[in-house]
Amino acid sequence: GAIILLIIAELALRLAESPRPGDFVDHPFYDVVRGPSRSRVFKSAHGEHVVRTNSHGLRGPELALPKPRGVFRVLFVGGSVVDSQYLSDEQTIHQLVAKRLQELSGGKVRVEAAAAGSPGTGSAITLAQIANRFLELEPDVIVELNGADFFEWLRPDYEPTYLYLAKPAGSEGRVNDLLRSSRLLALVRGRGGEASFQAAAQAKRREQPFVDPPEDLLARGLARARRSFHRSAVLCRDSGIELAVVTHLTLYKENQPPQEDEKLWLSYGNGNVRAGGWNLSPAFARRLVDAYNEMLRDFARASGTLLVDAAAGVPANLETLIDDVHPTAAGAAKIAELTVQQIAGRPALRKKLGLSPK
Repeated sequence: GAIILLIIAELALRLAESPRPGDFVDHPFYDVVRGPSRSRVFKSAHGEHVVRTNSHGLRGPELALPKPRGVFRVLFVGGSVVDSQYLSDEQTIHQLVAKRLQELSGGKVRVEAAAAGSPGTGSAITLAQIANRFLELEPDVIVELNGADFFEWLRPDYEPTYLYLAKPAGSEGRVNDLLRSSRLLALVRGRGGEASFQAAAQAKRREQPFVDPPEDLLARGLARARRSFHRSAVLCRDSGIELAVVTHLTLYKENQPPQEDEKLWLSYGNGNVRAGGWNLSPAFARRLVDAYNEMLRDFARASGTLLVDAAAGVPANLETLIDDVHPTAAGAAKIAELTVQQIAGRPALRKKLGLSPK
């Protein structure tokens, strides 16, 4: 009965509405990306605003090609923190970085920043985007803040050699396609459905006992992720572009305060976590993230890559995070300031910005 009613509602919406493109579209190499030249009102428990993309499918201003003289361009790539659809344009990390760098430059250059983020995007997808999408946009800096890479290798079918080079096989892929194209689901999401989904995941997480993976899974994907970062850095260096990598700021703690524990949902609701049948304890999730962040710090030291250490430089609490990993407007501002410090601290980039040497 209920399934038939849902099917009827879906068909009715498809007949009543003229076809409209969705926010995200399938891509053979990048899983999903935001569609180009889209504009949609985003509603959530945190407010309402318009999310727009330029002709390249990035949140941010239109980017002229070839890049005009006197333009300093910063591109952000990664997961849902980069996309920041729950934040208005002026609150996003990339726009805050652009604004502050513009102020520092004193008008000597025009600073542009744009972002390509989609939920769960990991280092393998980011590598593909840098290679095939971002280099031709002529950035001066690429800032890489991936989705929860560390959740991916908790899947029982984790296979790094083909990660994200194909859609999921069988019924999982077909279900994802149907959900992404559903008019009914789009309507529900537009009326707070995302908040409802997160609230349901939060409740289920608390109702069930914690089920942590074996300890050896903590590091299973670290070497693969590091290789992706290395290849991204090589591509950028070869093109005269600075790469900056960002550590993960998360709410997870060994002893989680109750008011913070109520906000956690990804440690149960993330698709990769659910695929393994896990319900991560905050302590295990913290060790997982710590291992990832330490790998990233070591990579940055060894390669000379810019490091925005958000995990070390931003307090992790409900003033800076709305849930497991997504920053509030205040948290985004703190990450943006750390990013500006790294960019403005690099001599070659200071020169491009018209700043005096330190």
